[in-house]
Amino acid sequence: MYALTCALAHLPRPLIDEAQQAGLRLCADAWPGPAINFFGFETVLGTEAATVDFACNLTADGLRYVAHAPSASPPIPAALARLAQDWAAAGQHPDRERAAGNFWLEYDTSQPTPLDPSAPPSVFVALDNPADWRTRYRQDWLSNVLLPGRIAEAQRRPIGQLLSRCLAALPPGVQKIQVGMMLARPLPAVRLCAFNLTAADVLPYLAAVGWNGPEAAVSALLDQYAPLADSLCLHLDIGSSLFPTLGLELIYEAAHPRHWQPAVNPRWAQLLGRLTAAGLCEPAKMAALLDFPAQVPVTLPLIERLIAAVQSQQNPMADVPQEGILTLGLQHVKLKLDGAGQLTAKAYFGGQLDPDNLSETMAAHAAPETFALQTATR
Repeated sequence: MYALTCALAHLPRPLIDEAQQAGLRLCADAWPGPAINFFGFETVLGTEAATVDFACNLTADGLRYVAHAPSASPPIPAALARLAQDWAAAGQHPDRERAAGNFWLEYDTSQPTPLDPSAPPSVFVALDNPADWRTRYRQDWLSNVLLPGRIAEAQRRPIGQLLSRCLAALPPGVQKIQVGMMLARPLPAVRLCAFNLTAADVLPYLAAVGWNGPEAAVSALLDQYAPLADSLCLHLDIGSSLFPTLGLELIYEAAHPRHWQPAVNPRWAQLLGRLTAAGLCEPAKMAALLDFPAQVPVTLPLIERLIAAVQSQQNPMADVPQEGILTLGLQHVKLKLDGAGQLTAKAYFGGQLDPDNLSETMAAHAAPETFALQTATR
């Protein structure tokens, strides 16, 4: 994944150290560039450890590659291939046209054990049409596609029933959900992520689905941090019963990601400052994140461009260098509450290499070479 290789040069030391970069290079080597739409990183804010987990969003070509690439090197994990086949090819798929862009892979690259590219990552699939999960038929369809082959048959029925109950109870304003399959972890559960919630939605919804976690801690969390976000995304882990933990993403909404970056949205500094004052964010990580967003022109010598063009014609899935604009930015903060009411904070940030905007962006800078140099040497 050439875009990830480019991005690693711009990740500041408080967020990722040299040892961590080795694991991410394994991810970059495992995925051809045309398979990936954009990618992201996740860091725990309240520790000095410069480690991140890694996630990537599959393109339509990427989903086909995962489902039908028996000769891929490294090989596609069998559990991941089966899930991709089921997701992309289910006959009753309510959202077939958008299936590929709604398929995410997450790797626990922050763990002390070396990354094994042959091990399955966690997978998140998304539905962004409320009609797709608000009927019993659609709820059953989602369970029937995601659970078989991933969760033991004896546990499948209670998990599917509880997932359906949680889906049916979602507030009317929810416009998008994700369901996560933790293929990388021996956990008989799925994760439901419900977007577009307001602070007033959260506690009534948790009561409606029978969540037994620390309600007072949730109430305090909402009072302290929800006013600094446009909307909330609630994460619940669903086994045969609901786990007493939850996650709450603080979302900024805008027509384009550049419109919610710190340079134009002062609430990023307010949010990270509040977390730092509460001991939930290291000052060095706050500074690194606020300085992270950038647009970096990526250019190649003529001979490399010609070689890449030939390789792409010979193999459309070849991971070849390409010119474009590497856009880096912040996504959101997630607050994670454990069963005892203890809070941790994580930041999510990432990038995308856009090959179509190079000439436009270069023309917008009077001295593009200076722009690239300043970005590269921050």
